[in-house]
This record gives sequence, C-alpha cells and structure tokens, in this order.
Amino acid sequence: MNPRLKKRLSQNFLRDPNIARRIVAEAAITPSDNVLEIGCGDGALTSWIVKTGCSYTGIEVDPEWFNRLTELVGDHPNVELLNIDFMKWQAPGTNRQLKVVGNLPYHISSQILFRLMDLHYCVRSATLMLQKEVVERIVSPPGSKAYGILSVFCQYYADCKRLFDVSPSAFVPRPTVHSSILQLEFHSKLKAVGSELLFKKLVKQSFNQRRKMLRNSIAGLVGKRSVTINLDLRPEHLSVDDFVQLSQELEAEQ
Repeated sequence: MNPRLKKRLSQNFLRDPNIARRIVAEAAITPSDNVLEIGCGDGALTSWIVKTGCSYTGIEVDPEWFNRLTELVGDHPNVELLNIDFMKWQAPGTNRQLKVVGNLPYHISSQILFRLMDLHYCVRSATLMLQKEVVERIVSPPGSKAYGILSVFCQYYADCKRLFDVSPSAFVPRPTVHSSILQLEFHSKLKAVGSELLFKKLVKQSFNQRRKMLRNSIAGLVGKRSVTINLDLRPEHLSVDDFVQLSQELEAEQ
C-alpha cells in the first residue's frame, strides 16, 4: 500500500511515464554523471534516472515515501538516498559537477531555485518541473510584466530555457495549475559584479518597488555616486548586464 499524499508538501505526482522519460532524456544524463534528484516522491523520475547508470543521489523529505523509494531503488549500485530537507543538504566539493533533476514542490520552488543558485559552483545543469507561471517569469526578457527578481538572478547564473508544458491531467492528484519544464545550464564563469551581496541587494531593492524609478527605489544604495545607467528607468527595463554594470560601478565607488 502506498503512503498517503500530503497536500502540505505539494505532493502532486507525475503519472505519465512518457513525460517522465522525456524529462530525463532532456537532462542528457550519462553513466559518468553525478545526478541529484530533489523531491523523489514515488520515484516517477527516479527509476528512469537510475537506469542511465549514473551516480545518483535522491533527496526525499517525507519519511513514508522515502521508505517506499528505498524499496524501489535502494539496492541499485551507485545510489544514495537521503531522507532530509533539500534546503539543509550539504553540497559536495566544488569539483563535483552535478546535474539536478526534480519535480519541485510548488509551494517552495522559488526557495529551492535560490538555493541552487547559491550552489552554482557545484551544479552544471538543472532540469526541473515547475509551475508554468514561475517558468514564464524566469525566462521573461526585460520590459515584460513578468520580468523581475527571479528572472534577473536565474539569467545571471544560468542560460534559462523553457522546454515544454505539462497538463494537470498528467498528475495525481490533479493540480489546479499547469506546469512547465525548465532547464538551467549554469555558467562556468560568472560575470564580475564586484560584491555578490551588493548585486543581490541591488536587484531585490529595485524590484521591491518596481513601480518607482530607480533613482527613488535604490536612492540609499546610489547616494551621490555617478553611474552610467539611466536612473529614470524602472527596474524592468534594465537587462541582466545593466544590473551587473550598475553593481560594478556602485562597488567601485565605495
């Protein structure tokens, strides 16, 4: 008998094997890869990943489904299963280039994305199922209504691509939202922003008051410094490179 599905953990499990197989195929996993799956659930993606012969680590926070997962793939070679919260997971060394795969719990998907960005030094790619609206925000270009904090950060750390959409009918229980598959190819070298802390603060403060011109929303950061970016613009009109440049100039004059 399968464990109970828990709404508080956003447990909507994929039931279409063709979509599961396609997600794993898009991740382009080889036997030499180190793969991390976030939120294994009932193993819909897990079984396809393990079949590739990769070195696999699966994280599942729900102890009931973790036990079920252990029965499913626990005896395979090169498989490590962890019954922990991904947000508390300790990443491996910098030389382990992980490929991440997951059907993320939608109620904490943004937090997981930000955690992956913090781990950019050891992650090569991430192929993730997310709420369609979140994926649209991530891949949105400057000037669009959906462009915001998540867009800038994801596009700074990675090349972002929306692969395909998934209907609610592919899940049990059926969610009330549509889903999309996002692929992040993390940059091996980031553009210099001066201080990463300042860059993050700049982007967040800009969009927290997105209806204001930059000269008002980030006045406390700019002060009397002279910058080349037009501060009469609203934040959604700045590209990722513009934010990088602004961060560089503010850091240089401190």
